[in-house]
Order: sequence, then C-alpha cells, then structure tokens
Amino acid sequence: MHQLFFDGSCNPNPGPTGLGAVLYGLNGEEVAVVCERGENGTNNTAEYDSVIEGMKLALSKGIDELEVYGDSKLVINQILGKWECRQELLIQKLKLARGIASKFKSVSFGWVCREDNARADELSKLGAEKELVQHNSSPAVLPNYQIHPFPGVGFAVIEDGQLYAVNMKPLSCSCAGGTSCRHINYLKSLADNVA
Repeated sequence: MHQLFFDGSCNPNPGPTGLGAVLYGLNGEEVAVVCERGENGTNNTAEYDSVIEGMKLALSKGIDELEVYGDSKLVINQILGKWECRQELLIQKLKLARGIASKFKSVSFGWVCREDNARADELSKLGAEKELVQHNSSPAVLPNYQIHPFPGVGFAVIEDGQLYAVNMKPLSCSCAGGTSCRHINYLKSLADNVA
C-alpha cells in the first residue's frame, strides 16, 4: 500500500508555516512530495495543512489506498476521533481532512516518532524558508530530488544518488549545465509553486 508521511513546521509559533509531505510507492520509493510555504498559523495548523495537501497529492496520482503517518499526536488522534477538537479553525481543518480521507477506498492513520518522520520534517522546514507571495492550495509536486539548504550559500541537490551543488551567488551548478540546468530550474519551481 502507498504511504504518506506528513509534517508541519512553524517558527516562531504562531508565525509563518511550512508544509511537508512525502508519498512513497508500493516498493518504498519516493513518488512525490509537498514542499510549500503556508500562511501564518501555528504548529497544529501547519500539521493539518500538511496532511490535507499530502492526501490531495495522493488522490491526484490516482491512489485509492493509503497509509498516512505523522508525528503529531494531536492531528492523528483528532482525525481518528480519539481526541476532541475544540478550536474553531482546527475543527474546520479536521472536517476538511476527514472529507478528503473519505475519498479513498481505504485509508488508515498512524503516529510515528519524529525520528521516523525526518523526510517530511525536512520538506516542511524547506517550505517554511520560501517566500510567500500568495498562498497556493495546490501542492507542489516535485521530481525525486533530495534538497539540503545551506542558507546564504545555496543548496545541495541529490538526484539518483549523485550530489550537485547549486550556488546562489553567482548562480551556478556543479553539473555544468549552465544557469538553466534542471537542478536550478527545479529550485526555481519551488518558489514558483507558492506564487
């Protein structure tokens, strides 16, 4: 069964949020991710927005059976109906999450510890670093790259086990593809997806 891991970030809390989710295929391979800047909110709203966008992503890929995992006990237990939800904004997000979940033929939710959710955490923090031009409710569907930011310098992009260094000033990539190589274009698309 396909698996979705989600995480949200917010620093300071409340403040700007980052949404992260990673969708894994039947063989455990990374299929697609959500990595975007959310609107101002809290850790809990970021967690809800991340699971919502992650499930939307899975549906957009034609997936009808899904296991969903996150390290937010609050979100997991509220979706499962084990914990009561009292805040109006979270009630709205809970209803939306349950509505999207109902579109799957089969869906389950489970809690994982933070250490087992590292990829989604990485994506949420990367998403939080983006500039928010205008909130986009569509998830950013990205190729199978791993991104490691180095603030003020650039990014490390890992593609199929190969490491590429993208410098921001001056703009360049170690793949020697010029300033319009696929790695630079990929990083530009991250910013475009929140526009």
